[in-house]
Amino acid sequence: MSGILRKSIMALPFLLLAGAPATAEDVWVAARALMPGDILGDDDVTARTLPRPRSDAVPATNDLVGMEVRRRVPAGAPLGNRDVGPRALVKANATVTVIWNVGTLSLSMQGRALQAGALGEEIRVLNTNSSRTVRGTVLASGQVEVKAMP
Repeated sequence: MSGILRKSIMALPFLLLAGAPATAEDVWVAARALMPGDILGDDDVTARTLPRPRSDAVPATNDLVGMEVRRRVPAGAPLGNRDVGPRALVKANATVTVIWNVGTLSLSMQGRALQAGALGEEIRVLNTNSSRTVRGTVLASGQVEVKAMP
């Protein structure tokens, strides 16, 4: 055997080991087709180990029961961090009450939510009187607070 061939064969096991995954972690996989707005229950997801790890997959250690599906997920597909989230208290295109507080002064108006949002999330709201868009934080079901400009 030539010296070059012997060195190549000896290096082969190290190349194979370098490509192997370090750890396998269970992630949540859709047990059925999931649609936006679905609320996850115990039977909707199963824990599986993926043949190839995905960085955005939700680990099976996270509790997903009661979370809302944000994007369509086909049956058997792993759930990503952007696919699920807390329940939306404000739905897109819904009429909302926009609240503006400064000191003891409080104003409210009706608006239309341009995005869905969960508690504490910032969303865009259309002021239906002026046709201007404002950003506000979801306070409760159908309520968005707009912060005062400095």
